[in-house]
This record gives sequence, structure tokens and C-alpha cells, in this order.
Amino acid sequence: MEQQKQQLILQTTQLEQLSRELEAATHAKLVFFTNVSHDFRTPLTLIADPIEQLLADASINASSHQLLELMKKNVHILLRLVNQILDFRKVENGRMELRLEPFDLSANFLNWNDSFRVALLKSTSLSPSMPLPIPTSG
Repeated sequence: MEQQKQQLILQTTQLEQLSRELEAATHAKLVFFTNVSHDFRTPLTLIADPIEQLLADASINASSHQLLELMKKNVHILLRLVNQILDFRKVENGRMELRLEPFDLSANFLNWNDSFRVALLKSTSLSPSMPLPIPTSG
């Protein structure tokens, strides 16, 4: 019985140590991603402004305008991701409350698919103004 008690104490100690190590590793990853996020935020912001200026230029042709809109959208997606990582850190530190919101997965997939339109158009003879076929379920 005493041996089982000692074994149980040893296992409990080991589990507590593993828990502390896991918590430290999680914290280290979060610190890393927070630092990287700060490093990405500034260049993304510096990219967004010239894109906006070019989009305001009336002399830009339709094809270039469409590419700039795609760039703008992708910069904003990355900025939103960076901000979400930074917000996650705030939630962990108790400086922000987590608020869940509904998410329309289908609509977002359609939106994300537009990001790949340029790559598809480059590899095919489709016109940029031609709508891409949308697969239907059935």
C-alpha cells in the first residue's frame, strides 16, 4: 500500500511538472507570435497606403485596378489576422474579454476563392472580367 502511495505521489509530481512545462511552452509560443505580429503590422500598413493611392488614380486601367483591389483585400486579411493574434494575447493577459461572433463559412470561402482568381487567370486563357464557374452541389 505504501509503495502505491509513493507511486501516486511521483505520478502527481510528474503531471504537475508536465503541466508547468506545457504552460511555459504555450506562453513562449504566444510571445513569439505576438512579436512576429508586431513585426508584420508595420510593413502591411505601409503597403496598404500606396495601394489606396494607386486605386484613387483614375488613369489606372481596369486590369491593374482589379489587381490592386486584390492586393488591398489580401493586405486587409493579413492585418486582420495580425490583429487577432494580438487580441488573443490581450485576452490571455485579462486586458480584453473574448467575444464570440457568428461566422458565415460559405460566404468567406467564396470570398477567399477570389484571391486565387489571378493565379488561375495567369495559367489559363480566361479573361479577368469573365466570371469563374462556381461549382454547384447536387
